[in-house]
Amino acid sequence: MKLRNKMILLATTAMVALSAPAAAFAQSAKEVELEARLKQLEATVSVLQTELAKAKYQPDMLPVAAAPAPAAAPAPSGPTVKFGGFVKTVGSFTEYSAGKPTSDTLRDFYLGQGIAVGNGKSYNAFTANAKQTRMTATVNSNLAGHTLTAYVEGDFQASPGAGTQNATNAYAPALRRAFVTLDNITVGQDWSTFQNPAVLPESTDYAGTLDGTVFVRQTLVRYTKKISNNANFMVSLENPQTLTSAINSASVTSNDDDKVPDIAARLNFKNSIGEFSIAAVGRQLRVVNASGTFDETATGAGVSAAGAIPFGAKKQHKATFMVTYGEGIGRYMAAAATPDAITTANSLETIATTNAFASVKFAVSPTSRINIMAGLHQADLPNVVTNPSSITKRLDSVAINYFYSPVPKVDFGVEYRHAERELFGGVNGTIDRVEFAAKYAF
Repeated sequence: MKLRNKMILLATTAMVALSAPAAAFAQSAKEVELEARLKQLEATVSVLQTELAKAKYQPDMLPVAAAPAPAAAPAPSGPTVKFGGFVKTVGSFTEYSAGKPTSDTLRDFYLGQGIAVGNGKSYNAFTANAKQTRMTATVNSNLAGHTLTAYVEGDFQASPGAGTQNATNAYAPALRRAFVTLDNITVGQDWSTFQNPAVLPESTDYAGTLDGTVFVRQTLVRYTKKISNNANFMVSLENPQTLTSAINSASVTSNDDDKVPDIAARLNFKNSIGEFSIAAVGRQLRVVNASGTFDETATGAGVSAAGAIPFGAKKQHKATFMVTYGEGIGRYMAAAATPDAITTANSLETIATTNAFASVKFAVSPTSRINIMAGLHQADLPNVVTNPSSITKRLDSVAINYFYSPVPKVDFGVEYRHAERELFGGVNGTIDRVEFAAKYAF
């Protein structure tokens, strides 16, 4: 008999016993019978208590745990997309010592080769724009155990000085960088391996010390090898392009006759002092005239060293530098301030160039800092140039700025810059600029 049935029988028996009429108790036979039933009931209760105690510990009497819910199926792995960039607005007051700039580029940002030289009348101007606003998209994937990254970056600074300032100030977007990296291989458009952009100083300007730095973005195929936790090596094949000037001419011709990619390599390493890089580039220059009667080549090569050194009690300050020398690498230096070579009647003669910049950042407080920087570009022409008066010999600039960041990723800055351009003929020109900038990075 199940335990429940026994309990029901027990309860029923008790109710029947207790409901006997009072008159029945007056009769002795009935009393005897009742006492017998009560004893039987007590014995039954005792047996039931014993069985109940045993039943408490029987596995089949324990509550059955609910079956666990089936585990959720793992979400399918796929690419993750992240958008970023910044919104930046700049405005500048500029005094040009020798007249209007020779290039509208100089109105948007500092470009030394655009400085007018000579005895022209001084010229003052104000300009403002938001063309440096930048947009980025990064796509990360893990495919069959391989890391894949795609990156696209653009802004509106492709056509300096161009745009409809009359009414709408519309500027066309332009590609800056676009590449895919699969493990150690990068293919696409990126900063040249010969350049270390990580050491560029903070500036309200588009590039800051442009006259003292290597500055090239182009299509490349790059391999990167991790040597240790503190060093890596990269080597790349990059798009070639030869820039030339004729003897005694300041005009620059872009020749698309190259048949061998430029090759560049860079070693990055860090130690207890700071982070450093050593880079090299090798090139074959080539020029072919329209008739094919002139088909000449020359070799170009250069080396560059750069670094960033934090200092101060809490390493809150930082000094950066870059020094570059080469022959036939003018396109890589100071945004092509000097061509790669001079064309003669029957040869290409390379131009030697030296670039250098240094900067120091002082952290005034957790939300403000001061940057001081100086840059230099100098050219050395081949002996075939007998009258180089119209070719740029030297560019240099100094600048100081102050940045304030009231909240993270929001920067307000003001900068003063003095820059000079000198030709081989001895004439020069200068600019003095006060620039303001506001930027929000996201």
